[in-house]
Order: sequence, then C-alpha cells, then structure tokens
Amino acid sequence: MELPNVLREALEEELKGASQQALLSAAEKISLRSRSRSGGLYIQNRQEALAYALSRMPATFGAVQKALSYTLEALEGMPEEKKTFEAPVSLLDMGAGTG
Repeated sequence: MELPNVLREALEEELKGASQQALLSAAEKISLRSRSRSGGLYIQNRQEALAYALSRMPATFGAVQKALSYTLEALEGMPEEKKTFEAPVSLLDMGAGTG
C-alpha cells in the first residue's frame, strides 16, 4: 500500500539519522510484546513508534482505507432516506494502529 505523500515524507524526515539496527531491535520488541498480550503500553518510546510506523503502518493504513472505501461505495448506492446518520462530531481511530 502506498502511503499518502505527506505521510511518507514525514516518515522519511523522522528516519534521518536513525539507526537501522536500533529500529530493527525496536520492531522486535514491539512484536514480542504484542504476541505476549501482557497488557501495558504496546509502544513505549519514540524509537518504537517509528519502527511501528515503518513496519506495520502501510499495511494497516491500506486495510483501513479499503474498508472505508467499501463503506463509502455502499453509501453511494443507498437511497437518501436510508442515510439516517448525522455528521461526525469526533474522530474515531478505525484501527490505524498509530492513531
């Protein structure tokens, strides 16, 4: 999944000066923590946040984008009288991981 340019560029900026080995280590810690399901903070520091964004965010972004596009597609074919929801007043994290 291709990330939007603004997001990709922001990640590239964050990567400047980052150690590849440190990012790999952080990604491994996150992976082990998520599999243990022991609770607590899943991502514990900035390095882990960057490792997560690089390793998981593209796939998660793609899955959420696809699910939301299906929702919009379904709404397009729905008669107006069936669209009885109101405009959003807050933001819901639809599983983007980095929220």
